[in-house]
Amino acid sequence: MNSDLIDGTSLPNGEVSARRALTTFLAKADTSHHRFDWRTLVERMRPGENDPWQQEQKIRVERAIKELYDWTGRMGIPYRHQEASALFGVCSSPNEAPWSDIMLLVKYIYWVYAFDSFTDDPQYTNLTETTSQQAQDRMSRYLAHMFHRVLQIVEPYHLRKLNFSISEDGLRSEEIPPECAALRHGLDDIFDELPEHWRNAPVLPKNNQYRNWLFAFEFARCAGAIRHEFAWDCVMHEGKKLRSLPKFPKYIRSAKFSVGVPLTAALICTLEQDPQRVWKRGFPCSANGGRVVRLANDLNLFEKDQRSNHFNSIFIAGKASGANRKGSAEMTQEETLQARLVTRKRLDDAINDFGDTMYLLDDGPMSFVLRYSVAFALAVYGDGRDYTAK
Repeated sequence: MNSDLIDGTSLPNGEVSARRALTTFLAKADTSHHRFDWRTLVERMRPGENDPWQQEQKIRVERAIKELYDWTGRMGIPYRHQEASALFGVCSSPNEAPWSDIMLLVKYIYWVYAFDSFTDDPQYTNLTETTSQQAQDRMSRYLAHMFHRVLQIVEPYHLRKLNFSISEDGLRSEEIPPECAALRHGLDDIFDELPEHWRNAPVLPKNNQYRNWLFAFEFARCAGAIRHEFAWDCVMHEGKKLRSLPKFPKYIRSAKFSVGVPLTAALICTLEQDPQRVWKRGFPCSANGGRVVRLANDLNLFEKDQRSNHFNSIFIAGKASGANRKGSAEMTQEETLQARLVTRKRLDDAINDFGDTMYLLDDGPMSFVLRYSVAFALAVYGDGRDYTAK
């Protein structure tokens, strides 16, 4: 199996192989202007042929891809994000981590990728054949079905605060797409697997209830952010009330959680001996990491977002300068370039902020995974270096 050619993950410049994107970008990356030296971290953990360690990492990534295909087949999840998920999961894990913990991370990353594919699929977002409110109600029912375990664990008060207070009332079996049912099956399997990891790790059993709650709570926060983004996309699609769309500060407060970085940190935090203490210290850094990855995605995947008139930080920057009154699909090439320059500056600031908070963390599983997952995201998706004022 030549897994370099099978992945379907959207990457800059139309690339579909995360490993090829990594190799291409590292050839020109320069971290001299960042306080977070992510390139050195990537060179330390990436797969390749230059030395025995890179060769070993390559073997581990291939093993993870194979096992992930087996798992997604059992779950019935059809989306093709196995290569990118294996790369991020293996290369963001400590060398000494048990293989079962690495595969837990790999499966979780894949699930987030697949979930994002589902929420972006036109046949399920269905913005062309229904009203905005009908589309949002339908998406809420899908989310309630997929996240039913989260709804069972997180208190209604917290769910309302996170914009995830929904129920499955009125959801009929014929309304559930096979992909939605498969994603629910996969997420249930991840939740069911967690207690086994806690038994095998040097953790305090008295904290297991908190561990379960923390992971579910951050899933609810991520889902609430995705609901916000879907509502904003509905406004973009209708082309009405564009003034109601948020400005950058409000956008990034939500969008930094939809990208999955804080949720990744929460998952690995459950493997810490004292998760409450670690999460209290590490949450600000995880949120900064989410800001980095969200802006890197917005900046380097804008052409894809523009085709679907997706609301993101490039549109916000253009709107602030007086451009794109009718949506991101209407932006000219010059307007897009200027908006990207603004966003590239925001990304640079976010990378530096992440570096400042990262070095305040204690060594441990969560800080390691957080550091390397953000580093590899910048290496695969890009740090905005291509967008520089002439």
